Amino acid sequence: MSIRQYIQVKALALPDPAVYCPANGYDYNPIIYTPPIPMMTPPAESIVLLCSNLSSNSIYISGSALLTYTVYNSVGTFVYTENKAANYPFQYSYPTGASVPYYTIIVTPQVGSHILTFGIGSHPSFGKNQPIYKAIYNTPYLTSMQGAFSTCPYFKACDIISTLDNVTDMSSCFNGTPITYFKFPSHMNALTTMQYLFQSSNIISIDFNNCSFPLLTIMSYMFNLASYVKSLMITISAPKVYGFVSFATSCIALTYCNMDFAPAPTTGTVAFDNAFNGDKKLETLILPNFTASAIPFVFSYIVNGCTALKTINYRGNINCTGTSYMPIYLCPNLETITVEGDAVVTGAAAILDSGQYSTTPYIVIKKGFTGTINNSGLGIKTITFLQTFTTLVQVVCTSKAILEFNYPWLRVTKLWLGQAGAPIHVLAIDWVNSVFVTGTSSSPAIYVGGAYSAAELNAIYTALPIASSPTYITFSPCIGYAASTKTIATAKNYLFI
Repeated sequence: MSIRQYIQVKALALPDPAVYCPANGYDYNPIIYTPPIPMMTPPAESIVLLCSNLSSNSIYISGSALLTYTVYNSVGTFVYTENKAANYPFQYSYPTGASVPYYTIIVTPQVGSHILTFGIGSHPSFGKNQPIYKAIYNTPYLTSMQGAFSTCPYFKACDIISTLDNVTDMSSCFNGTPITYFKFPSHMNALTTMQYLFQSSNIISIDFNNCSFPLLTIMSYMFNLASYVKSLMITISAPKVYGFVSFATSCIALTYCNMDFAPAPTTGTVAFDNAFNGDKKLETLILPNFTASAIPFVFSYIVNGCTALKTINYRGNINCTGTSYMPIYLCPNLETITVEGDAVVTGAAAILDSGQYSTTPYIVIKKGFTGTINNSGLGIKTITFLQTFTTLVQVVCTSKAILEFNYPWLRVTKLWLGQAGAPIHVLAIDWVNSVFVTGTSSSPAIYVGGAYSAAELNAIYTALPIASSPTYITFSPCIGYAASTKTIATAKNYLFI
C-alpha cells in the first residue's frame, strides 16, 4: 500500500474539543490553569504550593506562626523538610538537573500552632520574582491574605478548599499576577476589605459563588487595570459595603457589569468615584440596590470615557450628593439611564452632568425624584416617570434635545427645562400645587427654553400659580417669547429676566 493509499483509508480519531484542535478553531480555554504535574492532596490545615526551578531565583516565603516546610519532587517523593519560627522566611532552591523541574512545597503548622498569615516575602535581591505557580489553601484559622502573592510574575491559580471565616483582609492578594480564575468560598464572615485584589492581574473569570460577606466594606480598586476581564456578574451578600472607588478602572476588555447585592447594603457613604473610568468597551452597567434613599452617593466620573456605553441601570435608590462631579462624561453612545428606586439628587450633583456628550439618552425614573437631572445643555430627549408622587421636587434639565415634559401631576419648586433651539414645546406640570422658590436674577425659579409659540407661552403664564413674593422667571430662550403676553405672569408677582 502506498503512502497516499494509506492516508486515504486510515481512520482518524475525532479531535478533542477540549484541547488545541480544529474542533474548537485551534482555541483553548485559557481561564483554568492546568498544573504540569498532579497537585498533592493538602493535609489537614496546610497550604500546598506548586513551584519550579525554571527560574534561578529561590523560594522565599513565610508566615506568622511556627511552620514546617516540606518539599516533594514531581511524583510526590520526599526531598527536604525544615521548621521555621514565626515570621522567619523559608528560603529554598530545588536541586538543578531534575528531569521534571516542578516540585511541591507543603506548609503545615507545628504542634500547638495554626497558619494565621502566609505569603511570599520580598527577597533582598530578587524581590517577589519567585517561581510559584499555584496554591491550595486548607486553612480554617487563616486571618489574612493581604498581599500574599502580590506581584509574583508566575502565580496563576489559587484554590480554596476550607472555610476562610477568620480572614479579615484580602487586599492586593493577587495584585499584578497572571492569575486567570478565582472562586470565592460560600462565606467569609470576617472579611472587611478586598481592595486591589485583582489589580493589574490577568483575571478573566471570577466565581463569586453567592458569597456572604457580612462585614465587607471596601471593594475599591478591586479590578483596577485588569485588562482581560470581559464580564463581571457579582452576586453576593454584603450589607455593609460602600467603597467602590476606581473599582474597575481601565478594564479595556470589560463589556458587561452586573452588581447584584442581596440583601441590599444599607449603611455608609457609597463611593463610586471613577469606578468604571476608561472602560472603553463597556456597554451595560447595572449598579447595586441600596435600600435606604438617605444613603449618599458620590460617583464623580463613574463612567468617564466609556465610549461604548449604552445602558446604565441604578437597581435601587440613589442619593447623589453635591460632591459628585460629571458622573457621566464622554459617553457618546449612551441611550438609557434607568433608576429603579427613588432618586434624590442634591447640590451641584446631577444624574447627567456637563460634558457628558450623550446624543440620545433616555432617563427612566420608576419611583420618586428630586433634584438635577441634567445641567449640561446636551443630550436628553425624554424623561420618563413610571410612578406618580406628590412630593415637591426640583427639576433641572437644560437639554438641547428634550422633546416634551408632560407630567400634569408633578409638583415643582424649581424648573429649568430646555434651552434656545431645543425642540420642546409641550410643558405640563401641576402648576396649582407647585410652590416655587423666589430665585434670583442669576438663578431664576423658572427657566424655560425651546420651540414654544407665543400662544403656548401665554397658556403657561396663565397656568402659573400666584406667587407669594416676587419670583424670578425667564422664558426668553423661547421662539415666541417676544410676542407673548408677559403681563399675564407679572400680574401674579413674577419678574421676567
